[in-house]
Amino acid sequence: MNQAAPSIGKAQDNSLAKRIVAHWLEELEKTPTSDEPCQHLYCDRMWPEDVYDDILRLLPKQDSYQPQNLKVWANAQGVSTRDRCLLPEAIEGMDEERARFWHQIWLALTAESFKRMLFAKFAKDIALRLDKKPEHVVDTEVFANCTLLHDIEDYKIKPHPDGWPSIVTIQFYLPVDMSQQDLGTSFYAERPLWRRPFEGRYREIKRMPFKPNSGYAFVVNDLPGRRSLHGRELIQPGAGVRNTMLIRLAAEDHNRKRGQKGFSQTHNLF
Repeated sequence: MNQAAPSIGKAQDNSLAKRIVAHWLEELEKTPTSDEPCQHLYCDRMWPEDVYDDILRLLPKQDSYQPQNLKVWANAQGVSTRDRCLLPEAIEGMDEERARFWHQIWLALTAESFKRMLFAKFAKDIALRLDKKPEHVVDTEVFANCTLLHDIEDYKIKPHPDGWPSIVTIQFYLPVDMSQQDLGTSFYAERPLWRRPFEGRYREIKRMPFKPNSGYAFVVNDLPGRRSLHGRELIQPGAGVRNTMLIRLAAEDHNRKRGQKGFSQTHNLF
C-alpha cells in the first residue's frame, strides 16, 4: 500500500503498529460480513482497549482541525459543522507524544496485511468494483486517505455511495461513552419510483451504533443492486461532538500529494 512516511526520527520502535495490525487480523478476520446493501462489517472491538484510550487522550488539538467545506457544511450562523484533520500531513505539527502515536496509527492503517485481510473478506463486491476475478483483488495496489473528523449539531450528509476511485471505506467511531449511540452512519436502499412521492427516495436499512471503540467498513459500489448508499441524518442540538476517523482505500491517488512511496515495516510481519 502506498503511503507517505512522516519524518519524526531515525530510529523507530514500531511495536505499537505491529500490535494494532495483529489485533485487526484477529478481530476483524472473525467479524461476520453482511451482504446488504453491499458487503460490509461492523465491529465493537476495533482497537486494543489501551490503544483506544490513547486515541481519545491524544486526539489532535482543536487548532489542527479546519472546516472541510463551508459551502456544504455550515449552520445558519456560518459556523462549520464538519471540521477535519488530515493524516499524515498533520503529524509534523504535533507535539512529540502525539506525533509518535499517530505515526504508529498511520503505519498500522497502511499495512499491506491489513489491506489484504479486508480485501479477502470483501472479495465478491471488490471484484465487481474493479472488474477483476475475486481471487485477484487482494493484490490490488491501493492508496490510503485518512481524516479525523469533528461533526457537530446541524451536520448531515444525504445518502451517497462514495465515488471513484474509492474501493473500501472504513470509519472508526470515537465517542467517550455510550451516550451517543444514535449518531451512527446509516445504510440505505432506494424505494420503488411509485412510492417515492409518499415516502421519499431512500429507506434506512440499518444504523451502525455509535459505541466506543467501534466502527464499520464497506465496499464502495454504484452498481444496480449493490449501491453502497450511506449517510447521516441531521445531528440534533445537544448531541455533542461526533468524533470519527475516516479511511478511504482508493485505486488512485489524485486528491493530494502523498510524498514518498513505501511500505510500512509492519507489512511483512504478519
